[in-house]
Amino acid sequence: MACLDPYIRKDEDPDEINRLDEMIAEGAFGAVYKGCFTPTGQVVAIKIIQLEEDETFDDLVIEIEVLSQCHHPNVVGYFGCWRKNDELHVCFIYNLLCV
Repeated sequence: MACLDPYIRKDEDPDEINRLDEMIAEGAFGAVYKGCFTPTGQVVAIKIIQLEEDETFDDLVIEIEVLSQCHHPNVVGYFGCWRKNDELHVCFIYNLLCV
């Protein structure tokens, strides 16, 4: 089973540093919002995923691993992820998205 722990930024509360402006998509893993990383003003897309206790996140970990290593204008930029209670907030650089 893949582990999300190395990718989770534990020193910050996602609700205090990310502002959600509007929902832009909804998928199998959860909803995606356009928002702002308030410390820098960076416009971001935030995918909020409901975590289930017995669920494995192999696909999600692979997605985060791949995106964190990709730096190309045609690939969504990974920004970071935070866990709050039973939610995982995965943040992407919004200006690379075609929404």
